[in-house]
Amino acid sequence: MIKTAIFGTGGCRTDFPKIIGDNPHLATVFAVTEPCDAHGKAIQEKHGIAEANCFPGWREFVAADRLCNAVIIATMDQDHVGPAVACMDKGYHMLLEKPMAVRLESSFANSPQEIRRPLK
Repeated sequence: MIKTAIFGTGGCRTDFPKIIGDNPHLATVFAVTEPCDAHGKAIQEKHGIAEANCFPGWREFVAADRLCNAVIIATMDQDHVGPAVACMDKGYHMLLEKPMAVRLESSFANSPQEIRRPLK
């Protein structure tokens, strides 16, 4: 069973929790990061996520001890790089929505060499 955290649940980003909810034999939504209380609360209630595993943003999530196996980064396009790099650094498996970055200067191509290492 894969325990996942979902970063961003508003608007069209409800597909990921629905897919996981429809396949409980494969994965669970174990944590959520969402700055909009209403969106985060809806996912929390639907998936039975403990209050301690609900975060207002990705920074709070990555500051905590490692909670799950994988993260799904479904934040706004301009907010993909920060959480992706932080989660890679903590060793999470990741599904990152496209685009990876909206500008070349904020992309992984300009990340420090230690971030651009092959994942194990």
